[in-house]
Amino acid sequence: MRSRSPMLPIVVVAVSLAGCTSVGAGTPTPAGTTATTSVAASGLPARPREVSLKGLTGQDMCNLITVDQRRQLNVDVGNVRPRENGSRSKEPSCALNRIDAAPYIEVDPFVVTSEDITNLVGRRGNTEGRPVVIGGFPAVESNLVGVRDECYAHIGVAAGQVLGVQATEPSEAMSMPEICALARRAAGMALENLLKLRP
Repeated sequence: MRSRSPMLPIVVVAVSLAGCTSVGAGTPTPAGTTATTSVAASGLPARPREVSLKGLTGQDMCNLITVDQRRQLNVDVGNVRPRENGSRSKEPSCALNRIDAAPYIEVDPFVVTSEDITNLVGRRGNTEGRPVVIGGFPAVESNLVGVRDECYAHIGVAAGQVLGVQATEPSEAMSMPEICALARRAAGMALENLLKLRP
């Protein structure tokens, strides 16, 4: 099974999500009273708080998806490969995949500490980013135009810092919307565990 290193698309669409939260790209639902969802100038909602990704290792990235969550994502039969220097982001990531039977899913949590979430919305070059909200944080779902086997979910956890998940399924056993939903779901799990790690 092939594995691609995480990348970040660059993007510019404004969307009003004030007073809403959502786990994906669907219709937002009313937010809790503790979440800050005022719309920033970029069109993304403000984050509830800043969560630093500095100092995380490749093994930390693997631990952001627990063993039980790997079973839920169907990536519990395969490899767990922490990476300290991803070929594109040059920062820690982890590859979790399923190798015994189709769908041959791979879920890769990664961090980027040199890019802001506001740069990832819209269409630029061969990438397209769609604003979503994950766990109350501003997020962007993106994919390479014309590529049908991978999708990314990026969460802006702090200024200039992005927690991301790349989901890949090369056997065509899953549709593009299903792969993107998988990326968003895995990113939500990673965010949940990051907030426990850095309360």
